Amino acid sequence: MEVAQAEKVKPYVQRKEGQLTIVIVGGLLACLAILLGIFLSRGENNDEASELVELTDRPTTSPTFDPRPTLAIVRDRGVVNCGIEDVNREGGVNLGEYNIDQCRALAATIFKDPTKMNLVTVGADDRYERLLNHEVDVLYAGDTFTLEKSIREVSVSIYAFYALLLCIYI
Repeated sequence: MEVAQAEKVKPYVQRKEGQLTIVIVGGLLACLAILLGIFLSRGENNDEASELVELTDRPTTSPTFDPRPTLAIVRDRGVVNCGIEDVNREGGVNLGEYNIDQCRALAATIFKDPTKMNLVTVGADDRYERLLNHEVDVLYAGDTFTLEKSIREVSVSIYAFYALLLCIYI
């Protein structure tokens, strides 16, 4: 009768494949940390954050934050400011009249009078700034979210993925 002999098995971290795994995973984590540091620190200007702001009671030209809801501000003002895009495309559909009708419907809902509206022409480059500065209360500009748009627009996460692949092959 044969008897099998037991051999002592080394822990995974002491074997050759375990050490190789640790080196590869450590290198990948180092590459990831470097890439995250680069992407997260890009675009920040620390000089602006370190400037001291003088607090005074004098009025400023910059817009101030009004803590009230937008509906309360619109009701106090008496008119709703609608941001519409003035687009005339040849051969395309011009949604200007449709957007104006939407603004009339909103004014009729808020004030029971469809004439209490103010049309503000906004462009593609300044529409969100004007909304944040409370120059317009609602945007009826041609912004849509579609799956095709999100696929066509390359995001930073894809660049990070490519850089990670580059670190793997280096």
